[in-house]
Amino acid sequence: MDNSACLAHTNKLITLLNQGVDGNLDWQRQFDDAFMNAIFDHDSAQPYFIGPDHFRYYGFKVPGDKGSVISVAKPREVLDELVHWGAGATILAQSGQEIYVFSPGDIVSLKLFGTTQVLWKGGWGQEPDWEFYNSGGPASIGRPNDQMVPPLVARCLDLYLSHYFSSQEKLAARIPGITMIRPDNHVNLEDASELMLNVFPEDFNVNEEFSPGHFLTWIDRLLPRHLRIRLIMQSQNYMRPEEFTPLRTMYSEAGLEPGPS
Repeated sequence: MDNSACLAHTNKLITLLNQGVDGNLDWQRQFDDAFMNAIFDHDSAQPYFIGPDHFRYYGFKVPGDKGSVISVAKPREVLDELVHWGAGATILAQSGQEIYVFSPGDIVSLKLFGTTQVLWKGGWGQEPDWEFYNSGGPASIGRPNDQMVPPLVARCLDLYLSHYFSSQEKLAARIPGITMIRPDNHVNLEDASELMLNVFPEDFNVNEEFSPGHFLTWIDRLLPRHLRIRLIMQSQNYMRPEEFTPLRTMYSEAGLEPGPS
């Protein structure tokens, strides 16, 4: 796609931003498509920066006047690079002001599905059955399939969780892992299962930066949006350590290499 066509997508993206209907399905899918096919300026010497959430981001700056000279960045052409680095993407005004943010999980979603708005069917798009989990009802435990945790998602989670675990004394010897929980009363295909990482409420102290709620908000941004609703946290007494599959196993078996440090 030539630069003039890409610039038309950039102009459409700006128009969509000005409409201010973020969250609408049709708007989001148009916005995702415009972003992927747009053209931006960027700092070629320092294209990445670390956000306040400690995630890596690539800065896409809206092009200036037609007469300006820009370092061209096209999201579709650098998407694999962003996925490799476990990076999100930030759309910036010419002034450097942040306009819109794609999380690392959004970028993985764009790579896998071409959109950040994948829709679950049936109960998969609904909140977990908290009454069931709070009552400690019977459930089946197992390794998530590739629909629940695609290998690229496992790799993105492992990249950041490995750093987080190594920075915490009580987690330093733990290998990031994940499991699937399916309540025994969920017998139909449209009934949802849940995901659980081997991070538990007991791992947090009151005076720490992350509470369990803050941690889930943080880690959610490493998942495509339709998977975030399926991630829960329960007491470490709910699951045995061996019931978690290492994230690295899930993506290495698919032929993927670990993320860069």
